[in-house]
Amino acid sequence: MSEHIQLETMIERALIASEVPAFAIGILQNNNLVYSKGFGKIASKDVQLFLNSESNEFVFKRHESEVTPSNLFGIASVTKSLTGTAVMILVDQNLVELDQKVSTYIPEFKTNNENSKYITVRMLLNHSSGLPEQAPLVKKKYPDTLAEYIRENVSQCNLKFNPGKEVLYSNTGINLAGHILEKVCNSSFEKIMKQLIFNPLNMLATDYLPSCLNSHLIVPPYKILENGQLQFRPWHIYRAEYPSEFLISSIFDLSNFAQLHLNGGYYNKQQILSQNAISEMHLLQTFVSKISNSGYGLAFRVDEFKGRRRVRQLGFDNGYGCIVELYPNENSGIIMMTNCEERFRYNANRIHSYIVNHILKI
Repeated sequence: MSEHIQLETMIERALIASEVPAFAIGILQNNNLVYSKGFGKIASKDVQLFLNSESNEFVFKRHESEVTPSNLFGIASVTKSLTGTAVMILVDQNLVELDQKVSTYIPEFKTNNENSKYITVRMLLNHSSGLPEQAPLVKKKYPDTLAEYIRENVSQCNLKFNPGKEVLYSNTGINLAGHILEKVCNSSFEKIMKQLIFNPLNMLATDYLPSCLNSHLIVPPYKILENGQLQFRPWHIYRAEYPSEFLISSIFDLSNFAQLHLNGGYYNKQQILSQNAISEMHLLQTFVSKISNSGYGLAFRVDEFKGRRRVRQLGFDNGYGCIVELYPNENSGIIMMTNCEERFRYNANRIHSYIVNHILKI
């Protein structure tokens, strides 16, 4: 289509102008992925990937090849929406109740504030718990497990406000939700996500970096130096924060997740999540701005864009940038990924505007 050719020209010019190394995009219409493409250069199958155990950094060695929609990018906070979806599967199974107190599932949960006993599962997912964005780092070494994170770090948190009274975006709350999954399922968070999300949605390349079997597909992240030059950057990872920000995925895999949310909980003719659960996640539950009718559903941002309900999640961290944006009533969506988020946002806005106006015609 001519619109797609113009889109590709715009992206290629933007990458040259901004020196963004890699970019990938997917467009969904009528609940299906109708367009996907990668742009730029990335580390190929010859990439060398290793963990510096002292600093928790993954380091990459560069070998150039073309980007494709199969390549893997860090998706940062988009991870939260997948964790939230897993929680809602347990809600469907009557194993978790949204308005039940967190301490029901994690008896040892506490903070420095007595009122934390009133925090519910729903508050974790809609960012109204009062928990800070990040739990304090108590020891030099970051905790290796969610259980240790709850015991050592979350216990030292000070609530920013009484639960349910205000809104504050919180990685800590989503990490707690991840530990609820572990408690209820009596398994590790990674195994639960494979069982509930990745395998049913055929997201077979999506994983947490240390166990990733497709490391040859990973796009290394970049940072911008003071002189404006790009440089490979180490990727800091912390297992205790897997629920909130450390997934890697591809356009193809994330499009399957998007289809689940556009298709009323169905993927490949199989019902993974109930329509009620989907509606609950997409419902505006906490307001950031009543003027713009924007805030949070459950593990998603929700607002209105050009008079249409928009459900999305943004992720920017460790050099990576990812946007998943859904228009449920129009059965359409956009997915964008890059490995240099510092130079991504301006270009993402221009590309987004073109897609919305000329391809999705919203």
